[in-house]
Amino acid sequence: MLQKIIDKALELGFESVEIIENVSDEVTISLFKGVVDKNFNGSDKSYTLKGIINGKMALTKFQKNEADFSEKEIEKIVLKLKENVLTLNAKEESSIFEGSKEYPVIEKIESGISEVPTKKKIAMLKEMEKVAYDYDERIELINYCQYVEEKNSMRIVNSKGLNLSKSSEFCGFVLGTVAGDDTVLIVTKTSSDAEVVIKGLRSL
Repeated sequence: MLQKIIDKALELGFESVEIIENVSDEVTISLFKGVVDKNFNGSDKSYTLKGIINGKMALTKFQKNEADFSEKEIEKIVLKLKENVLTLNAKEESSIFEGSKEYPVIEKIESGISEVPTKKKIAMLKEMEKVAYDYDERIELINYCQYVEEKNSMRIVNSKGLNLSKSSEFCGFVLGTVAGDDTVLIVTKTSSDAEVVIKGLRSL
């Protein structure tokens, strides 16, 4: 699909083109007194398209799903970019980086976070809440008990042959308590503890 956009841009007079695709997935689960009060699961996909005509470069940003990229829609996007370029008065010439000759190969490690069922994540939150209440008799309220999960990926493709991608994952638990002596305790478990968290989830 990205290549179709590049091909259309070249067909409509662009000298060189680059498109960046960003995809993010987020899960947020909040618990209050043993009851789930928030369970959000969302995804976002955005694009940045750059193009050069007569040495002048402009860009356009848009958000679309794969199903929205019809031939007509692709042409509309490219024509918008062309309109942006033709309105420029800059004298400096721009260029699109063609990429380096070599890039290091980075081993991708799948954490398995997204494969853990939601019910196990909720069970983990309930266990955290229970342990916090049992930890000290002065604890009166668990006002913040939340699980957050994020997955992000980026891909860069251009008309000079560059085609690179990277991705990252993160998960974290946050617990906030209010004690009888007005003490507030916030405990955060983030990606540095990911292995422990995932083992804990899978053991439930």
